[in-house]
Amino acid sequence: MAMCTSLLQGQALQRALQRRHKSDDLFGVQICGAYPDTVARTAELIDLECSVDFIDINMGCPIDLVVNKGAGFALLTKPLRMKNVISAACTSSEKPITVKPWLFTETKEQRHWDISSGKRLDILKDYVRFGLVHWGSDTKGWSQSFFIPLFSIFYIYSLYCLKLF
Repeated sequence: MAMCTSLLQGQALQRALQRRHKSDDLFGVQICGAYPDTVARTAELIDLECSVDFIDINMGCPIDLVVNKGAGFALLTKPLRMKNVISAACTSSEKPITVKPWLFTETKEQRHWDISSGKRLDILKDYVRFGLVHWGSDTKGWSQSFFIPLFSIFYIYSLYCLKLF
């Protein structure tokens, strides 16, 4: 994850996170910002200077330093700002924009969310149904840009798992 303000200031460590390795088939960048204008300028910068397939906006980081700046998990508590951040990124970048918010309030309350496998499957079904209604059923589109955020919520990070669907 790279902080938008740090990227815009040109900090070397943050810029190093944006480098694609030649063996990467699919490469995305995760950014974290609190304000639409900052996120928009960062998305535009990444579009112009980085070789990425998508940009992910972090809306789940629970670290106090990030949350106190109004970014990460704090965006989920401000729906209008969250909408404006996403809209600004979408209009300023030609790359696909993804968002992976944390569920409910478990992160903020620091409580364990233990649900049955049946409930997890119901969430998965709803997520798939929503995605297919809004983005269609083309195999490449939903497997590459739709299921990756979903599986990371369920702690499955392997792209091999995507091929099972």
